[in-house]
Amino acid sequence: MLPSEQVARELIVDTNTPGTEIFIIDAEGRVVECGIRKLQAELPLAMYKIRYRVGDRVTESLIELAPGEGPYYAEPPELPIFSAAPSAFTTGTQSDQVTQFSHELIDGPRVDRGTGARLFVFVSADRKSDSPPPANPAAGVSIHKFSGELVEDLANSQTRFGCAGSNLNLDPGHYLLRAQVDAGDPIEQMIVVSPGWQTRVYIRLGEIKTLPPLPLSQPTAPNPTPGWQIDLPQMGVIMVRDLPHTAPGPDDARWTAAARQALAAGRGDAAPNREMMRALLAGKFENPMLGIYAGHLLALQPEPDREILSEVYSNLSSLIGRHPDVDALLIALNDPRAAELTYVEPPMLRASWSLVVRASSAQRDLRPKHSYAARMSASLWGSGAWLSWRMPPPETDTAQPSPEVLQTLISEATAGRLAERLMALADRKKELTPAERMLAAQLMATTKSVQFANELTAEQDSSSFFGGGKYILPAYRYFWDSDLQRQTKQKIAAQLNAEKLSDLTGIPYFTVLEAASTLGQKLGLGQSAHMRSFRRNA
Repeated sequence: MLPSEQVARELIVDTNTPGTEIFIIDAEGRVVECGIRKLQAELPLAMYKIRYRVGDRVTESLIELAPGEGPYYAEPPELPIFSAAPSAFTTGTQSDQVTQFSHELIDGPRVDRGTGARLFVFVSADRKSDSPPPANPAAGVSIHKFSGELVEDLANSQTRFGCAGSNLNLDPGHYLLRAQVDAGDPIEQMIVVSPGWQTRVYIRLGEIKTLPPLPLSQPTAPNPTPGWQIDLPQMGVIMVRDLPHTAPGPDDARWTAAARQALAAGRGDAAPNREMMRALLAGKFENPMLGIYAGHLLALQPEPDREILSEVYSNLSSLIGRHPDVDALLIALNDPRAAELTYVEPPMLRASWSLVVRASSAQRDLRPKHSYAARMSASLWGSGAWLSWRMPPPETDTAQPSPEVLQTLISEATAGRLAERLMALADRKKELTPAERMLAAQLMATTKSVQFANELTAEQDSSSFFGGGKYILPAYRYFWDSDLQRQTKQKIAAQLNAEKLSDLTGIPYFTVLEAASTLGQKLGLGQSAHMRSFRRNA
């Protein structure tokens, strides 16, 4: 065919990055082709826009698909991938120094806190900033057991080039990464270390450009890195085998970061396709975190490929053993083994947490009563791929959970008898647990809804046909509600109960009831003869 007669040509776009969505857009703004990681399509000769999406970040390029021999290979621009791992930084003298420093820490002596697994934590200040980095970027980071025992305070870690890191020998298991990100209570995340593997955690420290928002809790500690803030949502995690001189592959940090960004944005469409997933499985997921991300991206799809998802679960289980985020895939698979799952501690990923909440009920909550997973449920923080929460207050003796107390509170709020007490308690919100604050906010919203319905009813009554409406109808309303008042109260009754509140907030059913009991005490509600005692004190 002569070039002048050519009307179409094959276009190939290869990002070499799972989790990257590719869209080909014509001059009319229509998406004519799309794919994941790699796209091949026969298209008419024309100008096209190629959009690359990684999670919630997008970059674009323009190409002219002109006549020519063979396929047209479109060179992707720099993809919008963020990774805190040094290997993903732009090359240069300073970046090379940071990478070398991180490798020295990994290959150097380890701090012995157990045996069988390893944890490496590396915090680096943003090198694009003109401000000098803090003396120790990791000063606000520490590792704890769920019992509260301190494992390692990174304030004691080695520092160089605006970076700090610690390399630990640990017993396999679950640990808390705790970080002071503002003046409020510390933020926590789960870190899993598996037998025979090293978990590597990379955290970026960013310069604070504006005043931070007011904390949700009472200030507890000054910022250990003044002018800088830990960026936990963009934390990077990879896993490598615990063997001498083991290093991740050249694409590991980039691939894992892209998959994490896709998961954070809920982009199930970015899940690796069957061919790509088979290739990853054949490689045995040498970085299991990539497999965990890929499995949860598959689980986000309306109709996931259960055969592939089951294979992901089996491969990961054989590689790293029991892992809360791998176990959560059983829920997505509707596997009978999911009925035996228990989450005493929360998982690492927010996607896993969503599955746990979805599978929980008033009859059987996967988060056992008074477990850490139950206690932190009312303190979720931030957004992104990671499950993060404010450090929950120490566990105290709680009142006996009672649906009757919750119903009493709802009835009193609906009757308008709680407004002043709730307002007074709001001024002392530091005395409330997160679950109590949630319930108090719901009761206040209920009070305002009923109050609004009452005001509208009074306005309608005052302009009614009856000449004596100003006096007769208010007395009538004392015994009979208007349609608006009745509908408002019916809606409240249908929506405001322990099960609905648990579904709405993700807080365990029994925790909602316990919060009702303790909140009732703080509002002056006795433990027996609930309604009588409360009204006497009102």
